[in-house]
Amino acid sequence: MKGISMKTVLISPPTKHMLKTTLPKYIEEERGAYPPLGLMYLASYLKERGEDITVLDGQFLDYSQIESALRRIKPDIVGIQALSFTLIDALYVARIVRKIDKRIIIVFGGRHPTLFPQETVNLPEVDIVVQGEGEIPFHGLVKNIHNKDALKKVKGLVFMDGKQIINTGFATIPELDTLPFPDIDSLLLKKYKCLISKKGGFMTMITSRGCPFNCTFCDEKHSVFRSRSAKNVVDEIETYVASGIKNIFFYDATFSINKTRAIAICDEIITRNIKVNIELRTRVDLVDDDILKKLKQAGCIRIQYGIESGSDHILKNLNKHTTVEKITAVVQKTEKYGFEILADFMIGCPGEKKEDIERTIAFACALPIDYAHFTILTPYPATELYHEGLKRGIIKTDYWRRFAEHPQEDFEPKIWEEHFKREELTELLNTAYKRFYTRPTYIAKQFLKMRSFHELKKKTKAGLILLKHTSRQRM
Repeated sequence: MKGISMKTVLISPPTKHMLKTTLPKYIEEERGAYPPLGLMYLASYLKERGEDITVLDGQFLDYSQIESALRRIKPDIVGIQALSFTLIDALYVARIVRKIDKRIIIVFGGRHPTLFPQETVNLPEVDIVVQGEGEIPFHGLVKNIHNKDALKKVKGLVFMDGKQIINTGFATIPELDTLPFPDIDSLLLKKYKCLISKKGGFMTMITSRGCPFNCTFCDEKHSVFRSRSAKNVVDEIETYVASGIKNIFFYDATFSINKTRAIAICDEIITRNIKVNIELRTRVDLVDDDILKKLKQAGCIRIQYGIESGSDHILKNLNKHTTVEKITAVVQKTEKYGFEILADFMIGCPGEKKEDIERTIAFACALPIDYAHFTILTPYPATELYHEGLKRGIIKTDYWRRFAEHPQEDFEPKIWEEHFKREELTELLNTAYKRFYTRPTYIAKQFLKMRSFHELKKKTKAGLILLKHTSRQRM
């Protein structure tokens, strides 16, 4: 096969069999459609090196359409993105590939196989696992697909050699500026949307990878933090603006870790006079007047904060390194500069009792925020919280590993059942949404903020959906 070009298809699977989340269904259904950034980076990296690559986004395709596309393309390799919550759908896609042609090499990559490489490669639908950042290992895989001795020298791969599992370790990209921009040529950009974005195309970007913080509920800390230069970031923004994109979401775990770099990105946007609406995620302890001023000048319209709780002792349990007083001061300052604010909150946290949850809901209602996102805390694999739950017996078995070994469609992730049962937390979650979004003062404030019919239409639709569902819930 040496010298023969390999056809590769990269697939983000549909979400027909997505695991049940702790979000209310009416919230889950209205979240919008985000581009598969990981696959887009992978596609551009491989195309730059002369490979034949096609990307299929299952958000807009059903299984029969994926099968038709694969039969038409006749790939040699199919790479499937697998998150724990979409693992069942990833396996459905893999079975379609097996049915079409058993000679096609099936590769799984993404967060789930990175956390459970051995369990994933042992599944009958999977030939090879790419763990960690996929650009370098996937390229090495494509170039050496029929040479196992050569594959053993490619970092980031897990595969079977007879009955032995070969794990070559992790590969990372030390210099993110060396990566080509995500490939958007084969995607329908107009289909990507965020419920709360303004009129115009929508795109996500990452300006960094990894996170240096240690929140107990997050596994992002397992990847080393690296960032792109301001020029590189803004060069990419310009390509999207040239394609008609007017809204960009910096999807970094935490955007303003490096204050100097954050301000440099803003200055670069301002100097080039780029007109774009920016949304980003960060922490309240990484924001000050200097950053807020620059972000406003650069076109940032919305900031997302992971607030999590309205109780100081719960924040301490989550290792957030902040307080209710500090959160209040930063959120008020952010509102003063004219940003829209989205705040994330969790209920059902370690040590939390009903009065703490009531305090969190009241805190959300008291803050000058535009959107509140409530969820029930879920202990995810490889997090400090999950290991603590196993150690203390709150989590009885290593159920995520069991799921990885034997994926079942009826699998339901556990919650932190220390003081509450799922039914109690679900009722409290619906109460939180209803109390926040149906306040007359909130509705009046949001109405006064609207600047266009498009914005009125979107917010009215979202509000009606929320009211329809929460009105069925018992207060």
